[in-house]
Amino acid sequence: MLVTLLSPVDRGDKSEIFFKGNWYTGEKAEQTIDLAVLLARCTLGTYCGPESTENLKICAERGWCGMNVAESIRQGIPTLGIDWAAAQDLAVQMVTALRQQDVSAFVAASDK
Repeated sequence: MLVTLLSPVDRGDKSEIFFKGNWYTGEKAEQTIDLAVLLARCTLGTYCGPESTENLKICAERGWCGMNVAESIRQGIPTLGIDWAAAQDLAVQMVTALRQQDVSAFVAASDK
């Protein structure tokens, strides 16, 4: 569900992702959103332990191998130049918005 809600939108000559009043653009922003989505999914109940599909995928594809998804991401995130605390904070905001059923966090007001 989060992946669908946070899919890139074409805005003119660039692709951006909207969340909580902000447009995220660029490769680093998109990677931060993607990693935050993984962290949020774990918080929301997806199994993210050592044998989980996501953890094994992160280990195989990126070489970030920890005991769970969060640990794997924490190990590898510095290689992307992304701040761990920022990704965690974004994940917490996503979880909060979903639990509060705050649809406005995921929907940008139309540009008129």
